[in-house]
Amino acid sequence: MLCIVEGTPMESHLNEFNLIIMDLLFIGIEIDNEDHVLLFLYYLSSIYHNFRKTFLFSRKTITLEEVYSSLVFKYLIERHFNGH
Repeated sequence: MLCIVEGTPMESHLNEFNLIIMDLLFIGIEIDNEDHVLLFLYYLSSIYHNFRKTFLFSRKTITLEEVYSSLVFKYLIERHFNGH
């Protein structure tokens, strides 16, 4: 199963996901923006369950940029308060 592994930098996960999407596009699989967002939200491991639910049920439309920004912000806040 392809998902985020705890302890790996968030930037690595974002890059890996984007490479997978680029590979799909290269072989001719088109992914619309809504599906792109859903794929990414389900790419997140179970530790992001509440984060995923918040996005899925709190908005009518979601952009990938909103998800990325929120995820990076969450990661930075957690690092700050955990002293890393």
